Amino acid sequence: MNDRHPEEAEHRELVENTQEFLHALMTEQVPDALLTAAWDEFYRVYDVLVRRFAVARGVRGADVEDCVQQVWSEVSKRLVGFNITSEAGLRSWLFAVVRSRATDMFRRRARRPLALLGDSIQEGFEPPDREPDPSTRYEDAWQEAVLQTMVLKLESEVSELNFEIFRLRSLEGICVSEAAEIVGVTPNQIRYRHHRTMKKLKAIASLYLGREFHGIDLGSDEL
Repeated sequence: MNDRHPEEAEHRELVENTQEFLHALMTEQVPDALLTAAWDEFYRVYDVLVRRFAVARGVRGADVEDCVQQVWSEVSKRLVGFNITSEAGLRSWLFAVVRSRATDMFRRRARRPLALLGDSIQEGFEPPDREPDPSTRYEDAWQEAVLQTMVLKLESEVSELNFEIFRLRSLEGICVSEAAEIVGVTPNQIRYRHHRTMKKLKAIASLYLGREFHGIDLGSDEL
């Protein structure tokens, strides 16, 4: 453990003890007082964050409590298998769980309108055919394959934090302030790190595609 980063060491210990607590419950063992205290502290620290994430995803009113309960139910089942690398990674994982549960809630609410739309289609109100041109599909598939290759290359060449910021901003479309809260840095750090990572990605693109890569959207790198 690196003594120069005591906060990181304390966070890792908290998560590991929390994982042991959950593992004990899953295997029908009685966790000791240390592990129980770790779970209580973990819940106290991250419940506030989970609630903020839920509200940020558009969950409102009584649905917030329902969403938060679903998130903690999933966290209690999956945290044992979570690979601890950094607090930023944990925050990002929690955000992904919140986003998934919030999306499920919105989908359940949308089922009735979708069912009514399905009835209309069954009755003959067919939507127009929007099947893309085959050449467009092939071009899109090629661009996607190239981008995936470049993103894998980028991941191997930048820090874990910088890649996580790139993933949130460029792949997930998360705004600066929300990304800052997820990974635990300032908005200015998000802008600076994302800008540098995008410059790296564009350098990689020039290697794979030469100078003619303007047809592929690499996202914004504005500060």
